[in-house]
Amino acid sequence: MAVGSCCSFRPVDVAARVKDREFSWKNSVGTRPRGEENREFFAALLRKCGNSRDLARGWRAHARILASEHLRRSLYLSNLAIEMFGRCGEIDQALAVFRALDRPNVFSWNITLAALSQNGHLDLARALFAAMPEKDVVSWNTMLAALAENPSRLGEARELFARMEELGSTSATSWVVMIAAFTRTGDVSSSRDLFERIESKNTVVWTSIVSCYAQNGLLDQASDLFERMPERNLVSWNVMIAANAQNGQMLKAKELFDRMPERDVVAWTTMVTGHCQNGESKKAMAAFTAMDLEGVEANEMTFVSFLDACAATTAIAQGRALHGDLLLRPAVWSNVIVKNAVVNLYGRCGEIESAREVFEGMSSWSRTIVSWTAMATAYAHNGFGRKAVDIFRAMVLEGVAPDGVSIVGMLYACNHAGMIEDGWQCLAGIEQDYSLAPAIAHYVCAIDLLGRTGRLREAEEVIDVMPFEPDFLAWNTLLAACRVHGDFDRAERAAERVLELDPGAVGSYILLDSSRYPS
Repeated sequence: MAVGSCCSFRPVDVAARVKDREFSWKNSVGTRPRGEENREFFAALLRKCGNSRDLARGWRAHARILASEHLRRSLYLSNLAIEMFGRCGEIDQALAVFRALDRPNVFSWNITLAALSQNGHLDLARALFAAMPEKDVVSWNTMLAALAENPSRLGEARELFARMEELGSTSATSWVVMIAAFTRTGDVSSSRDLFERIESKNTVVWTSIVSCYAQNGLLDQASDLFERMPERNLVSWNVMIAANAQNGQMLKAKELFDRMPERDVVAWTTMVTGHCQNGESKKAMAAFTAMDLEGVEANEMTFVSFLDACAATTAIAQGRALHGDLLLRPAVWSNVIVKNAVVNLYGRCGEIESAREVFEGMSSWSRTIVSWTAMATAYAHNGFGRKAVDIFRAMVLEGVAPDGVSIVGMLYACNHAGMIEDGWQCLAGIEQDYSLAPAIAHYVCAIDLLGRTGRLREAEEVIDVMPFEPDFLAWNTLLAACRVHGDFDRAERAAERVLELDPGAVGSYILLDSSRYPS
């Protein structure tokens, strides 16, 4: 049964039984375990499968429930099965369970509505919402959130919100959902208008408007609202700390962090990540150490930021020690983002064999584009250009589509390995082979590729014909190549453009003169 075929929800549809083949379980149940008749046992199991997106185990639990005359009549378990299938992306089966219900309650409708919304079936969600015999505040907010999170359907969300106001069906959550929707589109004015209309403002509402200003770069206004809040919770503090960190204001972020009455893992991780992203790797490592001394358990993001800081400072001893610790944490080590960070660490520190060992230890299906790019970059940065290109080609053969970043990595590897033709083939095939629009970074790689081999006229022609306004890096790359190959007339033109784009780059002329007139 295709999802698209369920375009209406008449009462007769709801009462209809699902076909036997849609619940084919008879041959897969096997021996019934003890405690199968325990409803709470299967309720917990379905929740666990939904939270972990363990569809295979969820199917087995559902089949065993159906094998029990007593359990399969439980509306409670059926509702949890709908939720589990929805979270696992099996929307057809979620709908099948829903249709098999004799008397669905409001929770059944709401859970199915959430399953459709979370999986992007907004038209079906709207049809289900319209057919609901009874709607509660959860129904309204679920539909509102589904529409509001999609920028192309913000107009529908506005209309639904207005209808909710007329019917008196709004709650604090409804207002926060709409404020967040306007925040995502940069409509600070509409967010502020909504905020001012709310008669009873709780901490969540205050935090939503602070977040609106912060996310749109209006830190002074966000800070003013934050200081005016009657009460603050952990989320409020973390929003302001993150906003300052993301905008490079680490001193302000640290000031807020120090003022916090209590700190959770999110606050600590924000500080570690903020220092790392703002080029303060040693401070990131110090924050991670202080967090550990405070007894706060790190999460995956904290570990990744610490590994990135170790990579930036080539602190291989600390990074290797953490790697050893992570191997003792199966739940964390199973995270591919953590493994990618370890590959990057070893690559940046010149430990190619260690990087390759971690990369090879990943299952082929779990490797992402970031995994492949990290391994290719590790080879390229350590002078193994051909091996980097081989990794790129192996990635394509594995069916992993390159992105703009991995293409830059490939071109970088070709540049440093002197593989001119390979680089040109990659550059020429960006659109045709990979359906990607070339970015200015790709053209800069082409300029570097030509410049390294002395093809300076062609390098300058690339600057002239590329569909972007040449930036500082493009001209500076050409300037560096001209200096190396002694083409001082072309170098002078490039240096003039560099100074136009960055008047403070006087060093370009000084270096040019020192090359032209050596002492």
